[in-house]
Amino acid sequence: CWVRLLAGATMPETAPAETGSPVLDIQAEGSLMLAPEAALSAYAEAKDNPSSPGSASFAGTDPARDAWVGLVQRWGEALAPIEGQVGPSSSVDASQTYAMGTADGGAIVLGTIRSTLTLTIPSAQGRSFTLAAYFAALGASSTTVTQAATIEFVQPIALAIPAKSSGTSIEVLGVSQLPVQATTQ
Repeated sequence: CWVRLLAGATMPETAPAETGSPVLDIQAEGSLMLAPEAALSAYAEAKDNPSSPGSASFAGTDPARDAWVGLVQRWGEALAPIEGQVGPSSSVDASQTYAMGTADGGAIVLGTIRSTLTLTIPSAQGRSFTLAAYFAALGASSTTVTQAATIEFVQPIALAIPAKSSGTSIEVLGVSQLPVQATTQ
């Protein structure tokens, strides 16, 4: 798992090469503000529901989360005239989660969020919408949707989780969002 850092992101200091930084249990909170897997879960929840309690755990802005919220909103607006619905859902791929300790008692976490955007329209004759042509390359059987479309994304992410005692928020160090599969009906 790798991810390009966000502009202005500051990597936390790690242990010297001769010592090495400890690999952390992704489910153990220890002295961290949140356990690594729990921090990724809070991010996934905040991505789908920006007003969730977990949103307050993250510092600053995040262009990928903002892009996701914008995508959900744009699809909602586009489908409104045909009474369509948009359903976002995101979860952590725990098999792709890694964490190491930092010099200040925090952690750097690399993980993958898997997100699905489900677009549905009522079963009424004549209602449809069209997906962009590139969705055919992602597996969509047709770009004209008469019932539902599902678009799956992977989102590699790097977080800096502070120690509980720091009084600071979790920082998104790097993130990207890639569509990987589309199905249509």
